[in-house]
Amino acid sequence: MIRVAIIVGSTRPGRRAEIVARWVYGIASKRSDAEFEVVDILDFNLPLLDEPMSPSRGVYTQLHTKAWSAKIDSFDAFVFVTPEYNHGPSGVISWAVALQTVRTAERAGPVHDTTRNEPFKRGAMEQWYDRAIC
Repeated sequence: MIRVAIIVGSTRPGRRAEIVARWVYGIASKRSDAEFEVVDILDFNLPLLDEPMSPSRGVYTQLHTKAWSAKIDSFDAFVFVTPEYNHGPSGVISWAVALQTVRTAERAGPVHDTTRNEPFKRGAMEQWYDRAIC
């Protein structure tokens, strides 16, 4: 069965991404053709740029990065739930995805809901996806 991670892409106090991720999970988990799990980046404590080598090599020295990598490698697909800052995703989700870009590129795709009365604006997540993964 396909395994889908619903990734909480914010670590800020007072964040709403966890609430939205749990809502998505509540709907998605009713499906019988896939298995869903909420994965919260906050649980992995991923400091920025603490690996000595480029993430694209997939060689990690830090236990938290190894744990994140193992968790992400256990999924077939991803849903990213992230706030939009300055027309892009949060820094924490950008770094978390950068740690896995090489191995997840073929399994990822953007899911983005543009709010604030801009229904026709091309979402920042789609633009980020074009630059970061494709």
